[in-house]
Amino acid sequence: MKSYTCSEIGMLLGAGIGGCLAAAGYLLTGEALFFGITAITTAAGILLGRIMDRNLKNRENIEARLSEVVADNSWAEYKRKQQ
Repeated sequence: MKSYTCSEIGMLLGAGIGGCLAAAGYLLTGEALFFGITAITTAAGILLGRIMDRNLKNRENIEARLSEVVADNSWAEYKRKQQ
């Protein structure tokens, strides 16, 4: 099974929510401009998903560094590796 990124999930949710809002707005008013809401919410979902992906990647990098420190059991050794 494929693991989806937060950006992909955000795009899907943004399009779904925006599509529902746009359809409801169009049915109530007859104005086709409401379909622009779909584009806006899809873009917002992608943007938020990208931010979440970046945060998860940073967290994984930090955890990997910390596991190296714990494995070495020496903070001084870790600092020497950084220099």
